[in-house]
Amino acid sequence: MSSVTDRLYEEARKAAPGISPEKMDSILSLGEEHSARLLAAALVDQGLEAVAVGPLSPQWPIFTNGAFGDADPILDLCRRKARENILPLVEEGKIPVVCGFLGREASGRITTLGRGGSDTTAVLLAGCLGFDEVILVKDVKGFYTADPRLVDTASQLESLDADEAYYLASGGAKVIHNKALRYKPPKLKIRIVFGDESLFDGGTIIEGDFPDLEVEVHGEPVTMITVVGDEAAEPGNVNLIAEKTKESGGKIMSMGTVERALIIYVEGGLAEVLNSIHDLIREKKVAKAVSALEGIAMITVRGKNLETAPGLIQKISIPLTESGINIFGLMTIHSSIRLFVSWEVKDKVTSLVKEVLDV
Repeated sequence: MSSVTDRLYEEARKAAPGISPEKMDSILSLGEEHSARLLAAALVDQGLEAVAVGPLSPQWPIFTNGAFGDADPILDLCRRKARENILPLVEEGKIPVVCGFLGREASGRITTLGRGGSDTTAVLLAGCLGFDEVILVKDVKGFYTADPRLVDTASQLESLDADEAYYLASGGAKVIHNKALRYKPPKLKIRIVFGDESLFDGGTIIEGDFPDLEVEVHGEPVTMITVVGDEAAEPGNVNLIAEKTKESGGKIMSMGTVERALIIYVEGGLAEVLNSIHDLIREKKVAKAVSALEGIAMITVRGKNLETAPGLIQKISIPLTESGINIFGLMTIHSSIRLFVSWEVKDKVTSLVKEVLDV
């Protein structure tokens, strides 16, 4: 029924180009209520006792903040309302058909949950009700090893850890929106199946926990290796240097390129790694020179709440700067930030980061 919502969106934009997010949410809710009522009617027609639950219904369970267009559920309130309003219907043998994608804020105005909002509704409700599994019926068979529209040899994945699914969803895999995974409790299993397949077999299963927010220090110091030269950051040379690093016993913890340089953070095998990279410089001219700085601590900040915290890098870096701590490197990827500082100050940095993030 997404076509109904899409049509309402286009018609609203055409009729009122300057429409407010609040008014747009109210209009889009018509499509979701339309779908829920149709599905409930179809179930009743099959002899089942179904109840359509819309955002203005007394049984409504999803309450949000007032961020129209991309509202966030208020978890404690949703949990309480789901158990007060939806669980009794289930226990009575009824089938609640809850509108996906929608919420209601404190004053009663309708909100929407943003992209993938129906997935968010399903995962949120399953978690709030303490269920073991939620099944998402999709127009794809689940997650694949790559996008099957672009890679002919892509194959379906039977299972993923929650953090793996989150990274793939954040990186463009259009199977489940990453926002839905933020509301997955550790024990909830998510099964993604294709519409024509069995609801209870196959598909991709997402299990495990993905923390809200955590700060971890890697157990051993790492070495920052800097390779400089116009050629150093070229993809072919990056691959050669990375391969030689691993062949020489170095474990690459993180790497990145800047203009005219490649930075690699490596654990172990320092002498062998430097000699191997230097041999590449002499023999294949992959760069001009290489240097190494030992005794670096790698501190990782990760969790599903990172993407909802704007200005996080500045929030972390300012107290470190004010404390006179030098940051040798900072790398981000989706829901993870890695800080590289001197090993001697790792405990102080960890404490400061936890303090500013309230972890």
